[in-house]
Amino acid sequence: MRMILPLLLAAAAPGAMAALSFEAQFTNLRYELTDLDPSDGMTPFVTPIGLDWGGAIARLNKRMNGDFLSIKFGTQIGQLNSQGGSAYTEVTWTPDNFAMIARGTAIAPHAGLEANTWAWLDSEVSGNTRLTVRMDYSVNIHVDKVAGAPEGDFVYLDMDGSGMDRPISKIIRSNPALDPNSGEFQAQGHVNFVYENHFNSSQPFSHSMHIIGRARPQALMVPEPATPAMMLAGLGMVGWLARHRKSNKA
Repeated sequence: MRMILPLLLAAAAPGAMAALSFEAQFTNLRYELTDLDPSDGMTPFVTPIGLDWGGAIARLNKRMNGDFLSIKFGTQIGQLNSQGGSAYTEVTWTPDNFAMIARGTAIAPHAGLEANTWAWLDSEVSGNTRLTVRMDYSVNIHVDKVAGAPEGDFVYLDMDGSGMDRPISKIIRSNPALDPNSGEFQAQGHVNFVYENHFNSSQPFSHSMHIIGRARPQALMVPEPATPAMMLAGLGMVGWLARHRKSNKA
């Protein structure tokens, strides 16, 4: 019993804790058209068809919210909140607006989360037309730097899209011994994808993008650790069993 008690107390004691957060988004979708053959008498056009395939998934420890979608226009949202953290995802496409958002915050040591959005957008482009698709993106990551934080305390974020010049794939760890870099990261830029339709008739065109964000992801893979209250209850049970055995021997 003297050996078990210190081990149980050590397991119940919280380790170094870091607050982890991220927010990333694609916004401001716009089309630029160039007439490749002015002599054909056709006016260049692009017609949004719809969201061919996409999803907005928010995951917080064992819980998941959100769904896949294949619709013409609309919005899909996944959202979860708890004392330990929160996750939010959104995919929206209307004829006048497109947005993809993924953000999350992990506060408690046992909180692991994932915010995952992706979309495949379809349009129709007029004949003899160059279509340039532009979309802005931004990303912000914050990781508390905490000496002795476990290796699994980190934020991972990946943003990519069709023709994105410099896709972002970033990992920031909380423990400065494992990652001496700053706990802050910001970036912004744009997707720029060029498609040329050299046919005389209009043709379909698709482009895709995704955002994947994870904070303390190892907590998504294992059961949540016992709370101190549960550990104390376990200690009480160990003590009761020890006394019960002694009374049986007597």
